Amino acid sequence: MKISVLSVLILFLYQTNAIAQEPVVSIDARVVRASPAQIERALAGADNRLTAEQTASVLAALKDLNVEFLDQLRAVVRAGQTAKIDAVREVRFPIKFEADPKTGGNVPTEFATRNAGVALEFAPVVDDGGQIELGIIASVVTFRGFVDYGESKPGLDASNQDAIEELLKAPLTQGGLWQPIFTEKGVNSTVVLASGQTAVFGLLTAASADSRSNREARDSGPAEPTDHEIFLLVTAKILPD
Repeated sequence: MKISVLSVLILFLYQTNAIAQEPVVSIDARVVRASPAQIERALAGADNRLTAEQTASVLAALKDLNVEFLDQLRAVVRAGQTAKIDAVREVRFPIKFEADPKTGGNVPTEFATRNAGVALEFAPVVDDGGQIELGIIASVVTFRGFVDYGESKPGLDASNQDAIEELLKAPLTQGGLWQPIFTEKGVNSTVVLASGQTAVFGLLTAASADSRSNREARDSGPAEPTDHEIFLLVTAKILPD
């Protein structure tokens, strides 16, 4: 069966027009670090889908509890499309070293980078009743600091939080094998909201420990303080035409 160029053009124009007729959705995301007890107290019995009034009350309660607001990001996207936003900084760290014959220490010869901060991806779909099905992919990467990962150090077990904390407290020495510690938390989920509602997510651990040969240790446990976690409050609202 032959398909004419005109047929392809008509199909493209139809699809383009269909996308253009989809509503525009505004998405506000707040990233907070808090203990589960603080979140429960702020929610005051509400579930993880909040009305506008409940959202205002929860945010006020979180501020009164002195939780840490890490970031607030906003995206505007047409339903059926995907929006990606981030607030990150680049962390540069050495991955290869050479011995310095004069000092006996180590000199970095090659570097790599990794983004630390918040990265969000939203994919809203609006049904005929005005409900928003919101796909969410979120990642929060925290740079904890450097450790001196010299030859005398044992293999780093990322599940051993006490060992990691002790390494982070140790002073760094010139000529040592400096390596970064990262914590990564994330969520990949879908939630159905009425326009103006807010969903509350707890971000789960997404990272695992690398072997020593990779020259980068990632913390698979919670970021400091250890009884605090990362939470995401996402508000989706259909904008008027």
